[in-house]
Amino acid sequence: MPYGYNIRPLRQSDYRRGYMDVVQMISETDGTNQESWDERCEWLRRNSGSYFIVVIVNAEDRVVATGTLLFERKFIDGMGIVAHIQDIAVARSQKGKKIGLKVLEALVHAAAEFGAYKVCDVSWRMW
Repeated sequence: MPYGYNIRPLRQSDYRRGYMDVVQMISETDGTNQESWDERCEWLRRNSGSYFIVVIVNAEDRVVATGTLLFERKFIDGMGIVAHIQDIAVARSQKGKKIGLKVLEALVHAAAEFGAYKVCDVSWRMW
């Protein structure tokens, strides 16, 4: 990872750090204001065992990449957990730094830590 960059879980304060600018690279973000952001962050806090988002911030503390991990609790395979990696997004300015790969590696590691026996459904977009 480039010097000064850090990977960590999403924080409620990341709205001001440009999180929405990064994710709008992969989908529309219309209607997401501070109030709706705060409500979703509260929902994520309550459902932290099912939904996990990481971000990479640069030396200026701006979000430059993100990815999401969802956990599916199965009735098959010994009531196991399948992890789904979704919504990996990297800011255009970060092209060539392998930032997206770092997000993917972190999410695969987190899936194992949460006890998932399988990781699937990787979606990747870089603009």
